[in-house]
Amino acid sequence: MGGKALKSPGKRAIPSLAYLEHVPNFSIGPDNPESETAPVLPVAGATASHAAKSAIASSATAIVPQGGLFWDGRADTLQQQALGPLFDPAEMASTPLIARNRIENAPYTKSIKALAGPAAETSPDLLLSEALFALARYQIEEPSFHRYNSKFDAWLEGKTRLTPQESAGYRLFNDPMKGNCAACHLDRPLPGNLPPLLTDRQYEALGAPRNMALMGPYENGHFDLGLCEAMPGGSKQSGAYCGMFATPTLRNVADRKVFFHNGVFHDLRRVLDFYVLRDIQPELFYSRDTHGRVRKADDLPAQYQSNLDRTDAPMDRKPGDQPALTPEERAAIIRFLETLTDG
Repeated sequence: MGGKALKSPGKRAIPSLAYLEHVPNFSIGPDNPESETAPVLPVAGATASHAAKSAIASSATAIVPQGGLFWDGRADTLQQQALGPLFDPAEMASTPLIARNRIENAPYTKSIKALAGPAAETSPDLLLSEALFALARYQIEEPSFHRYNSKFDAWLEGKTRLTPQESAGYRLFNDPMKGNCAACHLDRPLPGNLPPLLTDRQYEALGAPRNMALMGPYENGHFDLGLCEAMPGGSKQSGAYCGMFATPTLRNVADRKVFFHNGVFHDLRRVLDFYVLRDIQPELFYSRDTHGRVRKADDLPAQYQSNLDRTDAPMDRKPGDQPALTPEERAAIIRFLETLTDG
């Protein structure tokens, strides 16, 4: 809850500010499974294409959205990102005037003005911009935002061993026929031998269930369409991207209390169940219409449901198929995910 009276619900779950120091600018271009640096290509007129993604091999020919901050990639820098919650009426509910006044009357005012230079004396907007830039630099330079000291990091460095269940979970995490998690949550070191970020910084349409507490019933016609609404022309021109949201890092995922862009799940076990059973037992996750029929992908209008990922394991199943992962295997993956928590 936010806003001036702390009574306004936010639109989405809050993404972590950790591990954002290597996020490239938003772009749409070829999928490069070996690089976290997205190509800088024009967005307008681009058409999405999706090739099957595997934890051991990915297609470099698919044209995919990648990079950017927020669930919909609408900011390229942490400085731009800070403007979102600062001026959102449902969050901090500030205004440029209020922010400038506080910066002019703060313990750090003298320091900020010294950083901004003489021009800031006559340009309040420049002073505000300098303060936001300082905030962004703090998030990049402060080690607590990117510790890289989880058990998984220690294991990569040969300093510890995984338990048998953690090892089993890691193998399932990578197995392209089982969890296939590493297809999107890359576990390979980055160029320059940087530790893995556990995300490809791309976007997927997964069909997360509708959060009724946030959006109300399907019939009211309110939908959060994600990426397409942040692109030129909105859903009318960029419908191929509707329903897509950013793939977050899995670092510290076991400590999170809400999952997916709308916070619909509050339990990691439930998240794994959704990945495995979404199309096998949709009644476990989705609402029903007035005739009692399960409304699959009930937070995405029917015309955009072709965007859903139905080609990549474990979401390549249909009713009657065997799940890609047993309950015991899902539990093992969760044990592995717990090794990604910062020390």
